[in-house]
Amino acid sequence: LSAKLLGEAREEYESIRAAESSNPALLIDYSDLLSEMGDHDLAEKALLRAVAFDRENASAWLKLGQAEAALGTKSETRAIRSLRRAAAIEPKNEATVQANASLGALYQQSGLYDFAREAYGKAIDQDPAHVGSKLAIASLDAREGQMVKAKDAYDSIDSASTDYAPFITRTLGVALDDFAQSRRWLPDTAENHLAYAELLVRAGRLADSFWPLSRAVKLDNQNFVAWNLMGSVLRAMDQLKGSREAFAKSLALNADQPRTRDAIAELDKTLAVPGDSMAPEIPVA
Repeated sequence: LSAKLLGEAREEYESIRAAESSNPALLIDYSDLLSEMGDHDLAEKALLRAVAFDRENASAWLKLGQAEAALGTKSETRAIRSLRRAAAIEPKNEATVQANASLGALYQQSGLYDFAREAYGKAIDQDPAHVGSKLAIASLDAREGQMVKAKDAYDSIDSASTDYAPFITRTLGVALDDFAQSRRWLPDTAENHLAYAELLVRAGRLADSFWPLSRAVKLDNQNFVAWNLMGSVLRAMDQLKGSREAFAKSLALNADQPRTRDAIAELDKTLAVPGDSMAPEIPVA
Protein backbone atom coordinates (compact mmCIF):
# COMPACT_ATOMS: atom_id res chain seq x y z
CA LEU A 1 0.00 0.00 0.00
CA SER A 2 1.05 3.59 -0.55
CA ALA A 3 2.20 5.72 2.37
CA LYS A 4 -0.94 7.84 1.98
CA LEU A 5 -3.29 4.86 2.23
CA LEU A 6 -1.36 3.46 5.19
CA GLY A 7 -1.59 6.83 6.92
CA GLU A 8 -5.33 7.04 6.33
CA ALA A 9 -5.84 3.51 7.66
CA ARG A 10 -3.81 4.34 10.74
CA GLU A 11 -5.93 7.43 11.40
CA GLU A 12 -9.05 5.26 11.27
CA TYR A 13 -7.64 2.79 13.77
CA GLU A 14 -6.56 5.60 16.08
CA SER A 15 -9.96 7.29 15.80
CA ILE A 16 -11.52 4.20 17.40
CA ARG A 17 -8.69 3.95 19.95
CA ALA A 18 -7.58 0.56 18.62
CA ALA A 19 -4.48 0.49 20.84
CA GLU A 20 -6.76 0.41 23.91
CA SER A 21 -9.13 -2.23 22.57
CA SER A 22 -9.91 -5.48 24.35
CA ASN A 23 -10.61 -7.21 21.03
CA PRO A 24 -7.59 -9.42 20.10
CA ALA A 25 -8.55 -9.54 16.41
CA LEU A 26 -8.67 -5.75 16.18
CA LEU A 27 -5.37 -5.42 18.03
CA ILE A 28 -3.72 -7.94 15.66
CA ASP A 29 -5.04 -6.11 12.58
CA TYR A 30 -3.78 -2.83 14.01
CA SER A 31 -0.36 -4.38 14.70
CA ASP A 32 -0.17 -5.62 11.11
CA LEU A 33 -0.61 -2.04 9.91
CA LEU A 34 1.98 -0.74 12.37
CA SER A 35 4.49 -3.39 11.28
CA GLU A 36 3.84 -2.52 7.64
CA MET A 37 4.71 1.07 8.51
CA GLY A 38 7.85 0.02 10.36
CA ASP A 39 6.53 0.96 13.81
CA HIS A 40 7.53 -2.35 15.37
CA ASP A 41 7.68 -0.97 18.91
CA LEU A 42 4.02 0.09 18.77
CA ALA A 43 3.13 -3.19 17.06
CA GLU A 44 4.74 -5.01 19.98
CA LYS A 45 2.60 -3.08 22.46
CA ALA A 46 -0.59 -3.87 20.55
CA LEU A 47 0.30 -7.55 20.34
CA LEU A 48 1.22 -7.75 24.03
CA ARG A 49 -2.27 -6.52 24.72
CA ALA A 50 -3.74 -9.04 22.26
CA VAL A 51 -2.04 -12.05 23.88
CA ALA A 52 -3.05 -10.80 27.33
CA PHE A 53 -6.66 -11.28 26.24
CA ASP A 54 -6.07 -14.48 24.25
CA ARG A 55 -3.16 -16.51 25.69
CA GLU A 56 -3.62 -19.43 23.29
CA ASN A 57 -3.54 -17.47 20.04
CA ALA A 58 -0.49 -18.88 18.23
CA SER A 59 -0.77 -16.36 15.40
CA ALA A 60 -0.66 -13.44 17.84
CA TRP A 61 2.38 -14.84 19.64
CA LEU A 62 4.06 -15.42 16.27
CA LYS A 63 3.43 -11.85 15.15
CA LEU A 64 4.64 -10.61 18.54
CA GLY A 65 7.89 -12.54 18.20
CA GLN A 66 8.41 -11.27 14.67
CA ALA A 67 7.76 -7.66 15.72
CA GLU A 68 10.24 -8.03 18.58
CA ALA A 69 12.82 -9.61 16.29
CA ALA A 70 12.44 -6.62 13.95
CA LEU A 71 13.46 -4.32 16.83
CA GLY A 72 16.98 -5.76 16.77
CA THR A 73 19.30 -7.33 19.30
CA LYS A 74 17.90 -5.31 22.21
CA SER A 75 14.66 -7.32 22.05
CA GLU A 76 16.10 -10.63 20.88
CA THR A 77 15.40 -12.39 24.20
CA ARG A 78 11.78 -11.23 24.11
CA ALA A 79 11.43 -12.40 20.51
CA ILE A 80 12.75 -15.86 21.35
CA ARG A 81 10.38 -16.12 24.32
CA SER A 82 7.35 -15.13 22.22
CA LEU A 83 8.22 -17.43 19.33
CA ARG A 84 8.75 -20.34 21.71
CA ARG A 85 5.34 -19.63 23.20
CA ALA A 86 3.78 -19.66 19.75
CA ALA A 87 5.52 -22.91 18.81
CA ALA A 88 4.34 -24.65 22.00
CA ILE A 89 0.62 -24.00 21.50
CA GLU A 90 -1.59 -26.99 20.63
CA PRO A 91 -2.95 -28.10 18.28
CA LYS A 92 -0.18 -27.44 15.80
CA ASN A 93 -1.09 -25.24 12.87
CA GLU A 94 0.45 -22.97 10.27
CA ALA A 95 1.36 -20.37 12.91
CA THR A 96 3.23 -22.88 15.09
CA VAL A 97 5.15 -24.13 12.07
CA GLN A 98 6.10 -20.59 11.11
CA ALA A 99 7.05 -19.86 14.72
CA ASN A 100 9.62 -22.65 14.63
CA ALA A 101 10.92 -21.43 11.26
CA SER A 102 11.18 -17.87 12.59
CA LEU A 103 12.97 -19.16 15.68
CA GLY A 104 15.42 -20.95 13.41
CA ALA A 105 16.07 -17.77 11.45
CA LEU A 106 16.60 -15.79 14.66
CA TYR A 107 19.01 -18.38 16.05
CA GLN A 108 20.87 -18.57 12.74
CA GLN A 109 21.19 -14.80 12.61
CA SER A 110 22.57 -14.86 16.16
CA GLY A 111 25.15 -17.55 15.33
CA LEU A 112 23.37 -20.24 17.37
CA TYR A 113 23.53 -22.76 14.56
CA ASP A 114 22.70 -25.93 16.50
CA PHE A 115 19.58 -24.31 17.95
CA ALA A 116 18.68 -23.05 14.47
CA ARG A 117 18.94 -26.53 12.99
CA GLU A 118 16.75 -27.92 15.78
CA ALA A 119 14.06 -25.27 15.27
CA TYR A 120 14.01 -25.74 11.49
CA GLY A 121 13.76 -29.49 12.07
CA LYS A 122 10.68 -29.02 14.24
CA ALA A 123 9.07 -26.90 11.52
CA ILE A 124 9.69 -29.68 8.99
CA ASP A 125 8.40 -32.34 11.40
CA GLN A 126 5.13 -30.41 11.60
CA ASP A 127 5.06 -29.57 7.89
CA PRO A 128 7.26 -31.86 5.74
CA ALA A 129 6.69 -29.52 2.78
CA HIS A 130 8.07 -26.40 4.49
CA VAL A 131 10.46 -25.22 1.79
CA GLY A 132 11.95 -22.31 3.72
CA SER A 133 13.16 -24.52 6.56
CA LYS A 134 14.60 -27.10 4.15
CA LEU A 135 16.51 -24.38 2.33
CA ALA A 136 17.76 -22.96 5.62
CA ILE A 137 19.04 -26.37 6.78
CA ALA A 138 20.78 -26.78 3.42
CA SER A 139 22.53 -23.45 4.01
CA LEU A 140 23.67 -24.71 7.43
CA ASP A 141 25.05 -27.85 5.77
CA ALA A 142 26.96 -25.69 3.28
CA ARG A 143 28.36 -23.61 6.11
CA GLU A 144 29.76 -26.79 7.67
CA GLY A 145 31.33 -27.90 4.39
CA GLN A 146 28.77 -30.62 3.67
CA MET A 147 28.57 -29.48 0.08
CA VAL A 148 27.20 -32.67 -1.50
CA LYS A 149 24.45 -32.94 1.12
CA ALA A 150 23.56 -29.26 0.70
CA LYS A 151 23.58 -29.46 -3.08
CA ASP A 152 21.34 -32.56 -3.04
CA ALA A 153 18.91 -30.76 -0.73
CA TYR A 154 18.66 -27.78 -3.07
CA ASP A 155 18.20 -30.11 -6.04
CA SER A 156 15.44 -32.04 -4.30
CA ILE A 157 13.31 -28.92 -3.81
CA ASP A 158 14.41 -27.03 -6.89
CA SER A 159 10.99 -27.07 -8.54
CA ALA A 160 9.39 -25.66 -5.39
CA SER A 161 12.01 -23.01 -4.70
CA THR A 162 11.42 -20.58 -7.58
CA ASP A 163 9.86 -18.01 -5.28
CA TYR A 164 12.78 -18.35 -2.86
CA ALA A 165 15.55 -17.13 -5.17
CA PRO A 166 16.38 -13.99 -3.13
CA PHE A 167 16.28 -16.03 0.08
CA ILE A 168 18.63 -18.64 -1.41
CA THR A 169 21.05 -16.01 -2.68
CA ARG A 170 21.15 -14.29 0.71
CA THR A 171 21.32 -17.25 3.10
CA LEU A 172 23.50 -19.46 0.94
CA GLY A 173 25.87 -16.59 0.21
CA VAL A 174 26.36 -15.95 3.93
CA ALA A 175 26.84 -19.67 4.59
CA LEU A 176 29.49 -19.99 1.89
CA ASP A 177 31.27 -16.89 3.22
CA ASP A 178 31.29 -18.47 6.68
CA PHE A 179 32.68 -21.69 5.24
CA ALA A 180 35.47 -19.85 3.43
CA GLN A 181 36.38 -17.83 6.53
CA SER A 182 36.37 -20.92 8.75
CA ARG A 183 39.19 -22.44 6.66
CA ARG A 184 37.55 -25.85 6.91
CA TRP A 185 38.96 -28.51 4.61
CA LEU A 186 36.81 -29.79 1.78
CA PRO A 187 37.33 -33.49 0.97
CA ASP A 188 39.45 -33.53 -2.21
CA THR A 189 37.03 -35.37 -4.47
CA ALA A 190 35.49 -34.37 -7.78
CA GLU A 191 32.01 -34.78 -6.26
CA ASN A 192 32.72 -32.36 -3.41
CA HIS A 193 34.37 -29.71 -5.56
CA LEU A 194 31.61 -29.91 -8.16
CA ALA A 195 28.92 -29.59 -5.47
CA TYR A 196 30.77 -26.58 -4.01
CA ALA A 197 30.94 -24.97 -7.44
CA GLU A 198 27.24 -25.57 -8.05
CA LEU A 199 26.36 -23.96 -4.71
CA LEU A 200 28.49 -20.93 -5.55
CA VAL A 201 26.63 -20.62 -8.85
CA ARG A 202 23.30 -20.80 -6.99
CA ALA A 203 24.50 -17.98 -4.76
CA GLY A 204 25.29 -15.87 -7.82
CA ARG A 205 29.06 -16.19 -7.35
CA LEU A 206 30.04 -17.45 -10.80
CA ALA A 207 33.62 -16.17 -10.78
CA ASP A 208 34.27 -17.84 -7.41
CA SER A 209 32.93 -21.13 -8.74
CA PHE A 210 35.65 -21.40 -11.39
CA TRP A 211 38.39 -22.71 -9.11
CA PRO A 212 36.49 -25.57 -7.40
CA LEU A 213 35.06 -26.42 -10.81
CA SER A 214 38.57 -26.56 -12.27
CA ARG A 215 39.57 -28.95 -9.51
CA ALA A 216 36.49 -31.08 -10.15
CA VAL A 217 37.25 -31.59 -13.84
CA LYS A 218 40.92 -32.20 -13.06
CA LEU A 219 39.97 -35.02 -10.68
CA ASP A 220 37.32 -36.38 -13.05
CA ASN A 221 37.56 -35.21 -16.65
CA GLN A 222 34.85 -37.62 -17.79
CA ASN A 223 31.97 -35.75 -16.18
CA PHE A 224 30.13 -34.02 -19.02
CA VAL A 225 27.86 -32.19 -16.56
CA ALA A 226 30.90 -30.56 -14.94
CA TRP A 227 32.26 -29.52 -18.34
CA ASN A 228 28.87 -28.00 -19.22
CA LEU A 229 28.88 -25.99 -16.02
CA MET A 230 32.43 -24.91 -16.77
CA GLY A 231 31.29 -23.74 -20.19
CA SER A 232 28.41 -21.75 -18.71
CA VAL A 233 30.59 -20.16 -16.03
CA LEU A 234 33.31 -19.16 -18.50
CA ARG A 235 30.74 -17.74 -20.91
CA ALA A 236 29.32 -15.61 -18.07
CA MET A 237 32.88 -14.43 -17.34
CA ASP A 238 33.30 -13.45 -21.01
CA GLN A 239 35.87 -16.20 -21.50
CA LEU A 240 34.37 -17.27 -24.79
CA LYS A 241 37.17 -19.44 -26.19
CA GLY A 242 37.49 -21.31 -22.93
CA SER A 243 33.73 -21.66 -22.78
CA ARG A 244 33.63 -23.21 -26.24
CA GLU A 245 36.43 -25.59 -25.33
CA ALA A 246 34.60 -26.72 -22.20
CA PHE A 247 31.32 -27.24 -24.07
CA ALA A 248 33.18 -29.18 -26.75
CA LYS A 249 34.70 -31.50 -24.13
CA SER A 250 31.25 -32.09 -22.70
CA LEU A 251 29.83 -32.88 -26.13
CA ALA A 252 32.69 -35.30 -26.83
CA LEU A 253 31.69 -37.22 -23.69
CA ASN A 254 27.97 -37.16 -24.45
CA ALA A 255 26.88 -36.38 -27.99
CA ASP A 256 23.17 -36.32 -27.13
CA GLN A 257 23.09 -32.71 -25.89
CA PRO A 258 21.15 -30.40 -28.22
CA ARG A 259 21.47 -27.42 -25.88
CA THR A 260 25.23 -27.82 -25.68
CA ARG A 261 25.41 -27.96 -29.49
CA ASP A 262 23.34 -24.77 -29.63
CA ALA A 263 25.68 -23.09 -27.13
CA ILE A 264 28.71 -23.98 -29.24
CA ALA A 265 27.04 -22.72 -32.43
CA GLU A 266 26.20 -19.46 -30.71
CA LEU A 267 29.75 -19.06 -29.43
CA ASP A 268 31.13 -19.77 -32.90
CA LYS A 269 29.07 -16.91 -34.30
CA THR A 270 30.28 -14.55 -31.59
CA LEU A 271 33.91 -15.58 -31.89
CA ALA A 272 33.78 -15.05 -35.66
CA VAL A 273 33.32 -11.32 -35.01
CA PRO A 274 36.72 -9.74 -34.16
CA GLY A 275 36.98 -7.92 -30.84
CA ASP A 276 33.83 -9.34 -29.25
CA SER A 277 35.72 -10.96 -26.37
CA MET A 278 38.24 -8.59 -24.85
CA ALA A 279 38.74 -10.31 -21.47
CA PRO A 280 42.06 -12.20 -21.06
CA GLU A 281 41.39 -15.88 -21.41
CA ILE A 282 41.75 -18.20 -18.39
CA PRO A 283 43.25 -21.60 -19.31
CA VAL A 284 40.68 -24.39 -19.15
CA ALA A 285 41.68 -27.42 -17.08
